[in-house]
Amino acid sequence: MRFKHLDLNLLVALDVLLEEQNITRAAERLHMTQSATSGVLGRLRTYFEDDLLVQVGRKMMLTPLARDLEIPVREVLLKIQTSITAKPVQDIAESKRHFRIMASDYLISVLFAEVIREVNQQAPLMTFELISPGETAREMLMRGEVDLMIAPDHYIVKEHP
Repeated sequence: MRFKHLDLNLLVALDVLLEEQNITRAAERLHMTQSATSGVLGRLRTYFEDDLLVQVGRKMMLTPLARDLEIPVREVLLKIQTSITAKPVQDIAESKRHFRIMASDYLISVLFAEVIREVNQQAPLMTFELISPGETAREMLMRGEVDLMIAPDHYIVKEHP
């Protein structure tokens, strides 16, 4: 599928390439060969008329354009995920939704223990994964790897108050 000459299938690969900054790791995450992933990067370079990832010593680094694309590409994919691919549930008791929530151990034990008990009564198929914030908390939130984060201000990013 093309949109203004961009193969939209490449957006997922672009997101992973920008995050990993490594063709081998990106290929593993995309379930593609390293050669195929290099080919995808070549197509992206042609479309954007930019190298996107350049070799600096033994590492790949993002070009300024690639850095500018990181957040918009992630936001587009998250918007698709939350608005188009998510199916509305008619009966909450049948929901199989899985939530990833990041909060301190204190909040998990004090607040979420009761919340989970209550939810389990109304939606027994719903599951929760409770994660303590760490060094990558902001990045996980920005990448959409957590559904909700309750944390002190120094973990919060302006895009997600």
